[in-house]
Amino acid sequence: MPKRKDDYDRLKDQVKIISGIDKPNIINALKSKGMSGNPIDPEYHPHTILKLCYLNYYLDIFTRIAKKYFDKVVFIDAFGGSGFVKIKNTEYYVYGSSVLAYLNRNFHEVISIDIEPDRSNLLKERLNIIKDVMGGIDTKINVITGDVNTLIHDISDEITQSTCVLLFIDPEGLEPNFSELLNLTNKSDFIDLLLNKNWGIYRLDGKIKKEFRDKDIEKMKAYLSNYQEESSLDNTLLEFFEKSFGKPMGNEVKIKSKGEKVEYSIILRVRKTKKDSTWIKSMEDFGSIIEKYNGETSLTILEEVNGSQNFFV
Repeated sequence: MPKRKDDYDRLKDQVKIISGIDKPNIINALKSKGMSGNPIDPEYHPHTILKLCYLNYYLDIFTRIAKKYFDKVVFIDAFGGSGFVKIKNTEYYVYGSSVLAYLNRNFHEVISIDIEPDRSNLLKERLNIIKDVMGGIDTKINVITGDVNTLIHDISDEITQSTCVLLFIDPEGLEPNFSELLNLTNKSDFIDLLLNKNWGIYRLDGKIKKEFRDKDIEKMKAYLSNYQEESSLDNTLLEFFEKSFGKPMGNEVKIKSKGEKVEYSIILRVRKTKKDSTWIKSMEDFGSIIEKYNGETSLTILEEVNGSQNFFV
């Protein structure tokens, strides 16, 4: 019987995937086309590695279950980016969320939205190269430039009750309007949510509690209709998820940087099921592994799996 992997090695397995080290032919093809590291790629601190590992782990669990029961399984990346992420203060790059979803191979469609046309175009070119290298992959690529709060109406038209969706919300500057996102979630009961909790509404909430102003309240309610200034924003979001999105089950994972500082949390909310969702237990277990480590450790693992060579440059 093979020896059970420890937590470090389980995290390392995910880092190998997001770093591209497990499929060097893809990275080599991207480099040969001049599509590897690019100055317009977003640049984030090393704790981003942990977030992407958590996402990638769920991609595998989600698609293995969803494909058994649904005619169509879709990944929607509300803030898709360029496909690569540069790790700040290093020469390393890792795959972004839309590329990871496409590499999963089990989605019928990957829909990626970004308001920056340069990033959207770069992502589209990269995905097309990856498609050629992988061969035989049926996943449809749909990269869209624009504001997710406006485009969600058109995207919702594709969704039916026979569609299972994983919606990933990881904003960079632009805010997700949850009232607008209801256009999507009203189309199907089977939409899982993965959200980065460190977006601007938390900063706005802090501003309101420090210095109450009507215009800030109005701005907040435009994004989150049930907001009350005296309430906890965490509780308000939870109430919104449960009442409006119908998502009573989930997990929350703290993403930490050097010195164990919590930078943000990733919230997972999943569809209702008749029986206990065993995959939630699996995500809780893996989430506890993510919380054991920080950005400094994850960078050490990234350096370890790459060795002396940075595959992306």
